Amino acid sequence: MLKLFILPLLFIFSFAQNPAVYALLGDVVYDNVNDIKKLSDIPSFSQDKEKITEYALQCEELKEKGFAIESGDTKYDKLTYLNELRRLSKLNDEFVRLANSKFRESIDNNDTETFKELVDLNIVNKPSQKEKLREFISTHEAELQDTQYYTTYIDDLEKDKIEQARLKKMREAQAKKNKYSNIERIRNSDKKRQESLQKELQQMVNEKKKEIYKQQKEGLENY
Repeated sequence: MLKLFILPLLFIFSFAQNPAVYALLGDVVYDNVNDIKKLSDIPSFSQDKEKITEYALQCEELKEKGFAIESGDTKYDKLTYLNELRRLSKLNDEFVRLANSKFRESIDNNDTETFKELVDLNIVNKPSQKEKLREFISTHEAELQDTQYYTTYIDDLEKDKIEQARLKKMREAQAKKNKYSNIERIRNSDKKRQESLQKELQQMVNEKKKEIYKQQKEGLENY
C-alpha cells in the first residue's frame, strides 16, 4: 500500500524538476516559461500572443528532449539541444525585457490594471523599482490590496519601521556617548588645569619658604 502511495509522488516530483543537461541555461528558460505564458492573457501583450504561445510550446517540447537526453536516449543530440536552448534563452530574455518595460510604463502611466497583471510575476524585477513601487502602491492602495505583492509591500514597510527605530536608537546611544565623552573631556581638562594650578601654587609656596629661610639665615649670620 505504501508503494502505491510513494510511486505517484515520485512520478510527480520527477516531472517537477528541470533537465540536468545544461541546467545553468535551462533552469532560467524552464522556470520562466509559466510567467511568460501568462503574458499572453494581458491586453497590452495581445500583439505578441501568438509568439508567446509558440514559444511556450517549444519550451515544453525541448524540456521533454532534455529529460530524454538525461535518461540516455541517443535519439537526441546534445549539441542540437544546446543550440535550441540558446535560441529559446534569447527569446526568454526578450520577453523578460518586454515585461519589465511594460511594468515600468504601468507605474509611470498610473495604469493599475496592467500593474496588477504584472506585479506578481517572478520575471518582473521589482527591487529595481522599489521607491516608485512604494509610491505607486501608496497612491492606489485600495485597488492593489488583492495582489500577492501587497503583502510583501506591507512586510517591507514594517521592516523599514523596525530598521528606522533601530537606527534611531543607535544614533541616540551614540549622541549620549558623545555627550558623556565631552563631559568627561571637560572634566579631565578642568582636573588637569586644577592640578597645574595647584602645582604652580605649591612651587610658589616652596620658593617663598626658601626665600624666608634664606633671609632668616642671613639675619642670624649678621647678628
